[in-house]
Amino acid sequence: MICFNCASNATGELSCDEPCDGDQCAIWKHKSSNGSLRVEQGCLTNVPLAIGCRRNQVGAQLCICDDGDLCNRVERAENTLQPLPIRFLPSVSCEKHVGERDFSYKAKHFCRSHFCHYTLTTTNFGSTGSDQVVLRSCADQPEYDFDLKIQSSMGFLGLFPNGLYRFTTVPNTDVLTYVCSTNNCTSRRLPELRDGLIQCYIHPSAADLSQSKLGHQHFCYGHFCFIQHHNGKISKGCLSVNEEGTRFTTRPGYRRVMKTEQWLCRSHLCNWDFDRVNRSWHPPTTPFPRTKIANASFKLFPIIVILLRILKF
Repeated sequence: MICFNCASNATGELSCDEPCDGDQCAIWKHKSSNGSLRVEQGCLTNVPLAIGCRRNQVGAQLCICDDGDLCNRVERAENTLQPLPIRFLPSVSCEKHVGERDFSYKAKHFCRSHFCHYTLTTTNFGSTGSDQVVLRSCADQPEYDFDLKIQSSMGFLGLFPNGLYRFTTVPNTDVLTYVCSTNNCTSRRLPELRDGLIQCYIHPSAADLSQSKLGHQHFCYGHFCFIQHHNGKISKGCLSVNEEGTRFTTRPGYRRVMKTEQWLCRSHLCNWDFDRVNRSWHPPTTPFPRTKIANASFKLFPIIVILLRILKF
């Protein structure tokens, strides 16, 4: 499906690239504090989201359509002759807290949001130990608070509500993130997440893939390795998931969330470059092995010939 691929700048002027090709088309709209209308149009690929429009508590809209090429017109987010279904987001109470990882304290500050957000950032200093900072809050970017992460200050997109994710793109630092949709859900103990065993390359953002191939001495482990192209930069890392509470399942392959592209693979060190990722999706075929039965038939062939000659006499 062909979709508009546009974004507005700080003054509200819309700039478009070549249309993109995806499973669904999307349009996001939000009126900023200075009164200008911000718009983003793009594609969704392998991140299925319910068709329709959702409006969040700060007035931002996200509409998903699949009823024809270029269906993500700017006016599609309004009442038109082809209205999209209305999707209602949950409304929940969430805890606000920043500090050490500690479940013994009593929460004192709360906020209301569509989803509660939990982030645990762990930095490993080697022999001197590690540092952990936990953030429980409503959305840090409320204009992007929807049932799919289309933007994130953490830098990894395409995460689903009620899924637990750990990702690494910076050596010695990993981020555990959980977005949930029930009251005060981040105040309780999180679901268990076991890290995957697939070894992946780590590289923070680089301007292009050739730069990201330099100095590959850092590794991490996860269920997936990935390459991500986000805001003009390439990054690499690993992703571990627990999606038992979600309606979706992350799979190997190509994903697109608006202008952000991701390549996920599930074999050791498969995120070296795009060619290696692609080979992990389509492994080379091997010749069909000769079976034991086939080998045995070749061994019996001379005996059968001799028996036939004896019978003739």
